[in-house]
Amino acid sequence: MLTLTRTYSLPNCTLTLEGIAASGNTNLDRPPLSILTHFECLFLGLESPLSGNRELLEALNQAVSLYAQSLLSGVGRPWPSEVADRVALERRSLDHHALTIHQSENSAGQPQGRRELTLTTVQLFDLVDALDQVCADSQTLPELRQQFSPASRRYSPYRQAPTERAAPLLFGVASLTVAAVALFFLPVPKIEPPQEPAPAQTSAVNPSATPTPTAPPTPEITDPQLLSQLREQTYTQIDRAWRKKASVESDLTYRLSVNANGLIVGYRPLDGASADYDSDTPLRSLSSVPTPSPSAAGEPTAQFKVTFKADGQLSIEPYNEGETITPTASP
Repeated sequence: MLTLTRTYSLPNCTLTLEGIAASGNTNLDRPPLSILTHFECLFLGLESPLSGNRELLEALNQAVSLYAQSLLSGVGRPWPSEVADRVALERRSLDHHALTIHQSENSAGQPQGRRELTLTTVQLFDLVDALDQVCADSQTLPELRQQFSPASRRYSPYRQAPTERAAPLLFGVASLTVAAVALFFLPVPKIEPPQEPAPAQTSAVNPSATPTPTAPPTPEITDPQLLSQLREQTYTQIDRAWRKKASVESDLTYRLSVNANGLIVGYRPLDGASADYDSDTPLRSLSSVPTPSPSAAGEPTAQFKVTFKADGQLSIEPYNEGETITPTASP
């Protein structure tokens, strides 16, 4: 029986799996880890690692995936009971999340009980990335896979109750009935022959005297601590989703609008090349409102300038309204 160890390392999270290979596969160059006996997850800054057996790993994988999807989409959904009984995730602040583990015994058969960890957003998404790598590794727990499904409309925060949807219709029918009764009692109007139109009179009107309506300015987030947190969170979110680094032949620059929850609510290309090749960036899939609207009306946002560089590097800086962006020529 061959004992195997697989390690998946991220800057803020290291996930280690220990197990054995099924009989008949021990002679391969990289035998598949088919039976998990133990796992440990050590977070940067935390002394004691999170550990458990396969059942806990499967529940953790599903819970973290559902929680991350709800954070990015803003749409929550109920968790399966077998997951909720083992793992719970709750947002405590803009950048902190409580991970609670309910475990009657650890992998060695010793009582363990309830344990709670406080993770930063960066630690949480590094855990998501580590679990994604495990699921993508065909030689490690082949049955463990991420499952994605669209959320039902009943979980949307913008869903209206049936009575709310029916109220405008009922009000319109009632108004039409009242108007019909009122028109019934009006006298028949007299029809008079048309008269010659009076000559038009011109009046001197100063066009500059008529004010031009302007859209109210979009409120911006100015708190330095919050801006720093949003910048770090946005960088992590985009860097994880940027999969087409090799296809970027010149620097692509965009203006981002990020709300207080760290969601990208809009973006706008700042030069022609960026507009033509925005499909090589993950902004289209990460943005939660249609482009090119730079921000959601009335919602305070932070403004950033993001640059996808041709050398594969990512840069996010505060956006300056008066800054001039010079397109970068393709090599």
